[in-house]
Amino acid sequence: MTIARRPQPGATLVAHALACCIAVAGSGGAAMAAGDTGDAGATAGQDRSGAEGQGQARLSDADAHAVREVVQGQIEAMATDDDARAFSFASPSVRNLFHDAPSFMLMVRHGYPMLIRPTSTLYLRPEAIEGGAVLVVHVVDHDGESWLATYQMQRQPDRSWRIDGCVVAPDDQQEST
Repeated sequence: MTIARRPQPGATLVAHALACCIAVAGSGGAAMAAGDTGDAGATAGQDRSGAEGQGQARLSDADAHAVREVVQGQIEAMATDDDARAFSFASPSVRNLFHDAPSFMLMVRHGYPMLIRPTSTLYLRPEAIEGGAVLVVHVVDHDGESWLATYQMQRQPDRSWRIDGCVVAPDDQQEST
């Protein structure tokens, strides 16, 4: 049984999205994450949820823009059936997990159909987390269903960003029309 979670006063949308996605992913929601990269756990006293007042650093405007460009680039590549380009935005650990673009896109087509040619997308401001960033994207699919796609982003040694995982859950806050 999944309990719908509503944001608490003072909680960021990212914290709500993460809590919601974790609950739904455990009960049949789509969830993709790469293997453990060594950055998965928060250190003592740090909250990975992005809750306000927990000392999380804010992403620079340049990093926020770069994170969005990576996710937007992957969504655009999937919309044009450019499997190789979509796969190019994945982190090394995701690339190692799937080995090639066709295998990666097979997983996306079966597990994340709402991310292929959505009718609308709304990109929220990315939040910094230990070892990377989180970007929540509100997506509406072809059936008018609303989804929250939470992308875990990984900073690369060359300072670029790559997608290290994605959790998609129904957006309980939106009514479909």
